[in-house]
Amino acid sequence: MACARIPRASLGVLLAFVGSLIGLAPIASAQTQPALGAGSGITSSAGTRHAARDPWAANTYPGEGSGAHWWIDGVLGDDGNPGTEALPWRTVDRIETATLEPGDLVHVMDGVHEIQGSLRLTGITGTPLAWIGITAEGDATLRNSSLSNVVNVEDCHYLFLRGFEITHDNGALPYGLWDPVDGVKFQNAPSDHVSIDSCRIHHLGNVGVSSQAPVIRHISVVDCEIHDCYVGLYWGYYESGNKRYAHFGTIARNFVHDCPPIDLDGTGYGIQIKGGSRGNLIEDNVLVDTAGGTRAAIAVYHVSTQGAVETDRNIIRRNFIRSSRNEGIFAVEGALIENNVVVDCDAAGIVVSRRDTGWGSFYGNLTVRNNTVHGLASPTGPALFTGVGPVTLPQVIANNLLIVTVPGQTSLRLPSGYAGVSSQNHCFGATSGPALGVVALPDLDALYSTTYGDADFLFPVPAGALVSAADASLSSVADFHGTPRNGAPDVGAFESTGGGNPGWVLADDFKD
Repeated sequence: MACARIPRASLGVLLAFVGSLIGLAPIASAQTQPALGAGSGITSSAGTRHAARDPWAANTYPGEGSGAHWWIDGVLGDDGNPGTEALPWRTVDRIETATLEPGDLVHVMDGVHEIQGSLRLTGITGTPLAWIGITAEGDATLRNSSLSNVVNVEDCHYLFLRGFEITHDNGALPYGLWDPVDGVKFQNAPSDHVSIDSCRIHHLGNVGVSSQAPVIRHISVVDCEIHDCYVGLYWGYYESGNKRYAHFGTIARNFVHDCPPIDLDGTGYGIQIKGGSRGNLIEDNVLVDTAGGTRAAIAVYHVSTQGAVETDRNIIRRNFIRSSRNEGIFAVEGALIENNVVVDCDAAGIVVSRRDTGWGSFYGNLTVRNNTVHGLASPTGPALFTGVGPVTLPQVIANNLLIVTVPGQTSLRLPSGYAGVSSQNHCFGATSGPALGVVALPDLDALYSTTYGDADFLFPVPAGALVSAADASLSSVADFHGTPRNGAPDVGAFESTGGGNPGWVLADDFKD
């Protein structure tokens, strides 16, 4: 879809664009975390009602709506109309033949919009100062029933898709018989600066948001609920000659749960970013009941490739993970893992380990700091496990709070010959390997509560053993809530401010 003009940008839009270049996210609001309104609510597969993100109160994009406005009404429209508010188009498929220019905004009205095959968003190109948008007006659903992905994105740039329910009609069949389709899939040609914003993506036999394009850059998935999919998000692929990469993406403030809804074969992930992909930010997400019995809720592999050692690490920060069916977080090489809370996983809390493949051996360049891990189902599981292997760059394990309560479990497992840095890891329960950087906790009196659901669950007691006990030289700069840490920081994901938990209470819902 060709672009012929660039709307004049205001000073505010220009400043927003400059701000977007500073960080990883393409979200261009002047706020680093835009205000979120209270939506009408959406219902999960378990029947629990969650506070839906209100797309109109969430993220804005440079030049949004500064061009032409197009309208789609599945009841009153006609695809032969000019697409104005008075004479709207009828089907979302009409977008495929429209000529959209920078700043244009497509409004899709309430209702279920049945897609013929896939909605193909191909060659839609905005500009840094004037994004093109496709946005829901009210409760708009994109749904298909053919053996095709619901939305395919190819060769798109500076585009946002906001506020939709995206699903597939599986004919009321049980999980295991669902069509293997994706909700939103990047494929065939590179795309960059595309945002999937404030969507509910669910009941898909394959992936909620996937990428098998040669490369994607600066892709955002923000404020979305993704549930009842085989995998929540799956980006890239390294295990073939035809490698696919995802660089500098943002996966933030999402609620991912029941992915897969039932563990049928031990596979499936909440969020997975494959090898060779770098500079991605996974932040402030909530993941509940995700991963198969041999996988992880969040998995990143290596940033290095055959040709070079990359310094842009993937960041896993401030996420809440509960009830992974295997590991909470898994990483191989080139990752910063900090201020996460991981509870009640089946096999392990956080695992960093070497990976040997036919395309190389990868391990190291890892920092795991200020995380809190509590509770495991496995009788022999570790809260934090580090593998052994050649370290490409220094490895740091510091200031983590690691709690196991079953005999035979391990709070911190360092291998014999561990060559990295370990400092001020406070452990309740047995450790394994060198007692390097281990501080044994005789009891859990340093915490207000160890009962999930309590407002102060896993929060440090003022003047307790965790307060001001971290290695300041290796500490994160802010905690799970984004609260700045002081010059004498605390151990674990939370920084005490002299009382109980002042922020969001851990729950199976969006993190506020």
